[in-house]
Amino acid sequence: METSVSISSSRELEAYRHAQRLAYDSVEAVAARLTEGVTERQAAQWVRDYLAEQGIKYYFHAPFAWFGERTQLAVDWGDDDFLPTDLALEKGMPVILDVAPVVDGFAADVGYAFCFGHNDQHEAMLDDLEAYREMIPRMLKSGSNMQDVYMAIDQKIREQGYLSSHRSYPAGVIGHRVTTLSPEGIDDEARGGGFGISAYRYLKNKKVQSATAPELSPYWNDSHLSAHAPEIGLWAVEPHFARNGIGVKFEELLVVSENDVYWLDDALPHVQRWKRGQARVPQAGQPLEGLRV
Repeated sequence: METSVSISSSRELEAYRHAQRLAYDSVEAVAARLTEGVTERQAAQWVRDYLAEQGIKYYFHAPFAWFGERTQLAVDWGDDDFLPTDLALEKGMPVILDVAPVVDGFAADVGYAFCFGHNDQHEAMLDDLEAYREMIPRMLKSGSNMQDVYMAIDQKIREQGYLSSHRSYPAGVIGHRVTTLSPEGIDDEARGGGFGISAYRYLKNKKVQSATAPELSPYWNDSHLSAHAPEIGLWAVEPHFARNGIGVKFEELLVVSENDVYWLDDALPHVQRWKRGQARVPQAGQPLEGLRV
């Protein structure tokens, strides 16, 4: 079962920050290792192997890897369609790696989009993502509720000529609550969609509670259950859009306190990319500098 969901101490926030950075380390390391012919299953396994070397046994959800057109998702995907397949990587393919490890009970959930080889359209789409990172906390701090923010994001996506891929996620969410979890949820026991047992129970229990108390819903979508300010705590937020068979997203932890809303960490790959104006992922086979091991 879940334990505390408070963020009353800097120590707790640092524990979540550590979990998130470790998750990003794993997907960056795998991005640098990819070669043509590697399958989604192999890439996802490499993420798992990297985290296992760091002592990680449990997951909010198991590693996902999507290549090519699968990065845009599909409206008719079922739970198992999110799991990695035998699709092999080719030059120029977009890639999304997504993983949610539980580190000493603290969960993180990250999504990392890049291209295996240069693609001008993909680069432009990654640039367009930046506006959503600024938009989300700004709107919440100005008094907009979660439903308002969701609808505003979808409108902006349409105005830019994209499709809202996050609408294909379970419950059409653009985000979900993240909390501390008990040591359960080994991959072999995962429920549909790769979610660990503990995460599955947490989300299910919160959803049941939201029937009478909408503010307790763990999901952030366009329904009436999101027509309120976000519950205090940590939210994994993942705007995701697509065009012409290419999907891009970022996913990271948003902190909601009694009097502020802010991203947990600015030292993440996509943020650094926007600051530098260039991609961080090197050509295959070239090492990444600054990996935290």
